[in-house]
Amino acid sequence: MRSKSGKFVNAALLAAALVLPLQQARAEIVSTQEIASSAQSAANRERVLEAVGRAEVEQGLVALGVDPQAAKARVAALSNQEINALAGKLDNLPAGARLTHTEFVLVIVLIIVLALAL
Repeated sequence: MRSKSGKFVNAALLAAALVLPLQQARAEIVSTQEIASSAQSAANRERVLEAVGRAEVEQGLVALGVDPQAAKARVAALSNQEINALAGKLDNLPAGARLTHTEFVLVIVLIIVLALAL
């Protein structure tokens, strides 16, 4: 004869099996290129966030009336394709004194706005 606690455990397990959703496991083949692309996008996202987080860039954003945290949130929300394009444009910016901090911030803000408009 079963004890009351054994019947309770059986009933609880049956109820849990019927009520809780079943989850399916999926396995897919992932190519090396997809993994490399994902890693590159993550690295590019960090580079752009680092650029937006620089003190002079944040000052420029504030001067333009843009909240630096909102700019970081927008960068974080960009797709991998958009972040890769933005990072590529950062690589093409001239180095040295040819571009002022205000111009740099303006370029970043314009790229973010254009990326969001697409």
